[in-house]
Amino acid sequence: MRQGRIAALALVVASAAFGADKVVFTGSKIVDPGGEFQITPMGQKEAVVFVSRPGRFAMVLPYEERWEFSFGGPDFVRGHGGLVNVSVQILPDTWKDDATFLEEIKFSLLKNKDTNGTINARITEFAGSQLVLSIADAEVVSKDPSFKGVKQYNYFATRLAGGNRLRYHLSLVVQEGKPGIDPNSLVRNATAGFKVVPDAILH
Repeated sequence: MRQGRIAALALVVASAAFGADKVVFTGSKIVDPGGEFQITPMGQKEAVVFVSRPGRFAMVLPYEERWEFSFGGPDFVRGHGGLVNVSVQILPDTWKDDATFLEEIKFSLLKNKDTNGTINARITEFAGSQLVLSIADAEVVSKDPSFKGVKQYNYFATRLAGGNRLRYHLSLVVQEGKPGIDPNSLVRNATAGFKVVPDAILH
């Protein structure tokens, strides 16, 4: 019963941008007729690869046969797959470099920890890329005491693409002591699994 409520919490976190154009991945390759995006299963249900032509990026996500992607709103794309959420924003590049952008994210998380539930936040590096790792208290995020002990793991990354800055946010809802996705495994998704796609591949 509680596992269902935890899944519902993940959906609540993701639902703000839903309601615009939406597509659901159910295990088979999806190619947008207009050439805007492509969603492809990788290996033997090992991962899902989302490629955006206008956004000029690709991201490798944990395999889930109910990934829902929405387009429009504050995020360029937002996805919800089980207990995992992902979003990418495309922003004008007004930051000095990647490190400055990530420091700003970390600062904001810690400054607003009383309302966003952030327990800790730090910048680390994996596979040659920096990212912000944070853990939040789901009870504070949801304002629901029944989520006591449930954590939300967050992974923030950034890339430059076509003169714009991409803001990537991957999150995972975890109930301590319960089987599920290892939070440490998503570090690879947020670094090596988030790439700018070369023009030669896009055209």
